[in-house]
Amino acid sequence: MALKGNGGSHRKILRVACKANTLVELDDLEPLQSDLKDLDDDSFGKLKRSIVEHGISFPFFIWRDKKTNYTLDGHQRDKALCSLREDGFGIPPLPADLIEAKNKSEAAKKILLITSQYGRITNDGLADFLNDNKISIESIINTVQIPSIDLPNFLEMMAGPKSPEEFQTYDENIDTEHKCPKCGYEWSGKEK
Repeated sequence: MALKGNGGSHRKILRVACKANTLVELDDLEPLQSDLKDLDDDSFGKLKRSIVEHGISFPFFIWRDKKTNYTLDGHQRDKALCSLREDGFGIPPLPADLIEAKNKSEAAKKILLITSQYGRITNDGLADFLNDNKISIESIINTVQIPSIDLPNFLEMMAGPKSPEEFQTYDENIDTEHKCPKCGYEWSGKEK
């Protein structure tokens, strides 16, 4: 992955593409998450590419206890920004929103709330979303990670069969449950 900055005093500064109620320095963030989540090399690369391509697009959520800024949301971005700094990129002050908590335990519980995913993205939902917003899957496949979608398989599905030989076939005696009243086409609604 070629994500090198320009090095020296003329290094490339990452762009901040959002606003928040405060700014914090990267070195002033204290992770609170520990090893709650794992980040594999492929996903780490996607995250770094996303930050280089789109800038720092989302504020960090932090809980401030006295003078310590505990990260509630942004742990993986923190790691990616440290790596990008090692690659020669300049890291500007980071946008952060302050999250209230009575104590460290409550702040830690809020990490679980932040990381909860109550809705699930489906193949059909993603296809409709991409089509409605005129986004090609090719333009995002290297920068997004959607846990409920296998993006390489989704890309293949969106491309459709390449030749008639790739269409799934059935024998002529397949049971059907549905029939089009206009053309008479029959289908089962089940995979065989």
